[in-house]
Amino acid sequence: MNQLKNQELIEAQIRLTNARADRFEFRNKIERGEYIHRDAVNKAYADIVTSVKNKLLGLPAKLAPRLTGETEQVIAWRIKESVVEILNELAEGKLVS
Repeated sequence: MNQLKNQELIEAQIRLTNARADRFEFRNKIERGEYIHRDAVNKAYADIVTSVKNKLLGLPAKLAPRLTGETEQVIAWRIKESVVEILNELAEGKLVS
């Protein structure tokens, strides 16, 4: 019975030591900048979504004057071109300052 209790105590000490090592390692990674706070990620994501939304919502005002009198084919091409431009800005990280 004592041997079983000793084994359980040893296993508990090993778990505690491992947990402390994990915590120490995690804190070091935070200090080195390998992790960022969830709130910062959420804010960056919200900023990106807002920028994309605003760019897309601005397309009608931007395109309408340029598309007056154009054929459907030209209108479709210009709309696609503008959407691709916004997506490229997103991909290149240019939408959020």
